[in-house]
Amino acid sequence: GMVSGFGTLEPADAWVAKPNAFGIGTLWAAMAADAYGDQLPATETLRLAARYQGIDGRIPTSTDATHQVIANRIADTALFLIALENHVRTWGDENLLEELWPAAQRAVTFLYGIDSEKDGLTNSLSELDRWSRDNVVQTTIHLAGLWGAALDATASLAEFLGENDSATRAREASARVRAILNDEFWNPAERRFSFAKRVDGSFVGERTVLPAVPMIFGLLDPGFAIPALDSFSSSEFSRDWGVGLLPHAPPSEVSANETALIPKPLSTGLPTVAAGLVSPVFTGWAALAEYRNHRPDSGFAHAYTNLLLLEQANPGYASAAFDGNVLTSQSGVTHAAASQAMTVLPVIWGMLGIRPDALNNSVSINPQLPADWSRVNVDRVRVGDREFRLQVRKTADRIQFQVDRWRGGGNTELRLSTHVPIDVDISLDANVIGAEIIEGPIIEQHPPDRLATVVIRPTADLSTVTFVHGPYPRLISPIPDRLTEARSYLQQGASSSRLRVIRTRYLGGIMAIQIEGVPGRTYTLRIATPWRVSQVTGLPDVYPTQPDAGIATIDVTIPGSGPRYRLVNLEIIFEQ
Repeated sequence: GMVSGFGTLEPADAWVAKPNAFGIGTLWAAMAADAYGDQLPATETLRLAARYQGIDGRIPTSTDATHQVIANRIADTALFLIALENHVRTWGDENLLEELWPAAQRAVTFLYGIDSEKDGLTNSLSELDRWSRDNVVQTTIHLAGLWGAALDATASLAEFLGENDSATRAREASARVRAILNDEFWNPAERRFSFAKRVDGSFVGERTVLPAVPMIFGLLDPGFAIPALDSFSSSEFSRDWGVGLLPHAPPSEVSANETALIPKPLSTGLPTVAAGLVSPVFTGWAALAEYRNHRPDSGFAHAYTNLLLLEQANPGYASAAFDGNVLTSQSGVTHAAASQAMTVLPVIWGMLGIRPDALNNSVSINPQLPADWSRVNVDRVRVGDREFRLQVRKTADRIQFQVDRWRGGGNTELRLSTHVPIDVDISLDANVIGAEIIEGPIIEQHPPDRLATVVIRPTADLSTVTFVHGPYPRLISPIPDRLTEARSYLQQGASSSRLRVIRTRYLGGIMAIQIEGVPGRTYTLRIATPWRVSQVTGLPDVYPTQPDAGIATIDVTIPGSGPRYRLVNLEIIFEQ
């Protein structure tokens, strides 16, 4: 099995890794190995977790070489169930499921049993689960999200094994968790999700990045998720080098003496673990949540940032954490399995949208490629014992899927999807080559997008499916996509100053862009557009420096002064 990281053990790192030991992060890493097609390390990591399982059913957070438990948190027991279901679904490994199902049953029984209040939530039993030193925290939105996903995983495995009573109980419990997340953790007055539930039934309203975790598993209402997603991509949580657990404290505009006089709230369950840190783990969670909610611009920015961090310090190593104010490592763990996993999962699950389902002989492919990418090739996409090559081609008015180089036996259905803005027409090209259409095309509204899907069964070694859609403009990522240029994007010791793209939307011939920048700085927006830019509104004296169709450019100077990022809303109008 995999270890959680390399380096020296620092108390501040306990939440993300135990160097040279099995534990924290390895289950995320097992899912990453499944995603890129490496079955053996994922299998052995799950077996190792089951081998270390306690007699009460708990999966230990960390164990050393002598099999001594170093730390325990509830989250890892939930993650074991999630990772097991993901692995079995990826590979169709019924033998491993039969082998580890007793461990899974003990794990879910343990999790059911620690709901002492019978409120449908699992209780946190350690500081690592609470993300806080304050014992008033009963459970967090992070743990509640993992519990809901673990119940869905348990139900899926139980259904496959024909254990209907177990499946029904898990489905009903998951529905209850989902309702609690959206009804109780959601604060409609402040339009945000609470950080945690206290033991007295009240909620800790602190903003954190942790709602990203239930978003990854589709547990939060997409409408409620909008404010949190906006904050993830804004300067509130994002720095040039990633996302922090807590909102970033901008440079103070009052003196230190004045700051000391400001009353501070009493500690009532506020997060303290990993406070002030930026981590590739948080960045990866944010990216996965953004892709899940059809925000490819923010998702790509965060996924790509994690990849660029591999160029820092020890090249190829994924550090556990960085300072929240300047780009410097703040961890004795030079390479963390959880951080490494978050360089893989946002790309494969998010940007490429590849999710195998070997139990049903199918795979879903829903790519959300950057605006200026015209093609991507993915070799050895694995679904059970089958593999194939995927090629995606993109132009201004179509997206084409090609699959070929099949290996392995059996038939595999492909569920191919793509997104366009909600008022852009899209249809399936009638010339489907080398495949039988099983279902669709299906056109669904998922505001602000329209989702087109077709299910095919390949009938030849080469299959080609094309969606045709109306043209529309897209914002090009401000991060250079050529590695030689992107290396200079992050500089050791530098503070945040890069552009933040919070949200983009195209509707009715107008592209609305919400950005943040440092006052006084000028940023260049690049837009891949089929039409000429005729006007830019939102700030005075902003004009396109290159308005023509193709790659239009607009220089935007952020108004005001001072070190705090400032929000700007622009509307770009096109000549059609």
